[in-house]
Amino acid sequence: SLSTGAIAEPISIKGLEIGMDKKEAKKQIKEIRIKSKWMNAKLFKHYYMTLAGLNVTLPRIWYNEDKKIKEMAWFICYSGDGCAMQGDAGHSPNSFKIIADAIVKKFDMECGTETLQNAFGATYENRVCYYHDGHGTTIKTERYYRDLTEGRISIYSTETYQANLKKIKTGTGDL
Repeated sequence: SLSTGAIAEPISIKGLEIGMDKKEAKKQIKEIRIKSKWMNAKLFKHYYMTLAGLNVTLPRIWYNEDKKIKEMAWFICYSGDGCAMQGDAGHSPNSFKIIADAIVKKFDMECGTETLQNAFGATYENRVCYYHDGHGTTIKTERYYRDLTEGRISIYSTETYQANLKKIKTGTGDL
């Protein structure tokens, strides 16, 4: 635990972490990806991976100018047109919870809940969890990201997290 004064390990999921260069990241993705055997994947190659034993799409990765990973995110699709491929299909907020709980446990994350409401007035509990590794990296899980159709697991710089927090507290910026 962090209370002993020891520095935590940098955040890494399946060997992917912030600051890796593009070549390393591509090599690591080749190691962890699974080729889809679904019919619609016969037309164009599709790969996915597993998190907590569940099939998920490969992470979306953003690089900075020097070709190092700046941010990565897994989008867990619940419904809609974007869920047609292996790794996307069959997810729900419950399957997201299985993945998020495994990550929360691995990184000893702090969680909070907020109530969201859809256009029809139904309310949903959104659970958001964070962990900062002490190496400048933050991991965040959001049961509902943007709307009720997907969850998101993000890994990005703690600096970005703090800047976003400041925007929320001061009411500046585009939310």
